[in-house]
Amino acid sequence: YVNSHDLVLAEFFAPWCGHCKKLAPEFEEAAAYLADTEHDITLAKVDCTESKEFCMELEVQGFPTLFIYDHGDQAGQYQGPRKSADIIKHMLKQSLPVVSELKLAADVESWLEENHEENPVVFLYLGSEEVKEDFELIAKLHRNSLSFISSSDPKLKELYNSDLVVFKLDEEPESLEGEATRESIDKFVVENRFASFEDLGPDNYINYIESGIPMLYAFVGDESARELIKDSLTPYIKQLKGKANVVFLDSNTYGRHASNLNMEQKFPALVIHDTDSNKKYIHDQSVDVSASSIKKFIDDFLGNKIQPNLKSADVPESQDEPVYVLVGSEYDKIVLDDDKDVLVEFYAPWCGHCNNLKPIYDELATLYEDNDKVVIAKLDHTENEVPDKITGYPTIKLFPAGDKKNPITFESARDLKSFIKFIKEKGTHKAEPNSLDAKDDKKKADKKSEKDEL
Repeated sequence: YVNSHDLVLAEFFAPWCGHCKKLAPEFEEAAAYLADTEHDITLAKVDCTESKEFCMELEVQGFPTLFIYDHGDQAGQYQGPRKSADIIKHMLKQSLPVVSELKLAADVESWLEENHEENPVVFLYLGSEEVKEDFELIAKLHRNSLSFISSSDPKLKELYNSDLVVFKLDEEPESLEGEATRESIDKFVVENRFASFEDLGPDNYINYIESGIPMLYAFVGDESARELIKDSLTPYIKQLKGKANVVFLDSNTYGRHASNLNMEQKFPALVIHDTDSNKKYIHDQSVDVSASSIKKFIDDFLGNKIQPNLKSADVPESQDEPVYVLVGSEYDKIVLDDDKDVLVEFYAPWCGHCNNLKPIYDELATLYEDNDKVVIAKLDHTENEVPDKITGYPTIKLFPAGDKKNPITFESARDLKSFIKFIKEKGTHKAEPNSLDAKDDKKKADKKSEKDEL
């Protein structure tokens, strides 16, 4: 179906979902309107309770999820308001050429005056056909948050002294230094796709997450706090490019989000969140936010002098279980021990699959308890944060000795033999477990010892 239409907006839903029910009339209205236009834009829907495997294959993680298909290719998600007018406007924009090619320098100036409303505008001087194709491919990836124009008028290259320029409202244009190649264009667009200071909300949150660049949250509740932070951060904007995007968050509306970032709900407040590693760098909340404290915070961050904050349970006073009980504060010490193969189960106490796994995982640990080259550990992910992306429970990863940057996810059957095979084949030390007979002998010896004591 998606291959037979230019553009398709597909809703993945569940009949019991309240948000899906609320969207339904708006979705129907948008579909009817777009069907009467000259464009080949259609809307479709998939019931994920009837097509479970298909929805899992597409990694649908919530309802409703709205995917856009451009000539059969998935072109991202629709994350905008769920009103028919907004859906129509967005899909009509998708039908326009991804890059507006203009002839003369005067045309570019006129286009900017008429169309530069909110999103930054990326301009490319067309020096070759190859760079034109690369530019269009990159434009497709970012068309929802940026506008793209191009021209082959050499006056523009002379005017901006660059092949590539990003225009932002109320800011000086940003120009690429060096040659415009696919790699340099992509990097430059990613680093300059947002305004230097922007308010964060539901409509643009996903764009910031997808950029892969950490966010510097500035929680503010009034204009004076906003101006203080903006004035203090302005001298650092160029240094922060590619390292952190600055966003303002209204503490009156979104103040509770501070707790998710391991902070007190005390405002104004600053924190840099690296969503890829889940590391949070917090401005000291024991001191007031001021120009001098902001300067120290940013200088420390850029100079790698500030330690990330990770939520952690207390270190156990003793390790009484067969499996090593790991906590966040000990993560680097245990997991990143380069001499050992470390198998970690990331679990949640409420997870039924985790509870079913416990006796098998405990037994596995007893088979390696005398091996000083292997650690069998578990971490309660609801109480401890780690610099790994964990999206489901249980997640089991092996961190091989000498190669901690490339952990291997366990994806076989969760039985004893599969775990043993996994450790032997994927671990650096190719460790063998204690024999099952030896384990039985140890149990008998323990029981005899208990009887002797009695």
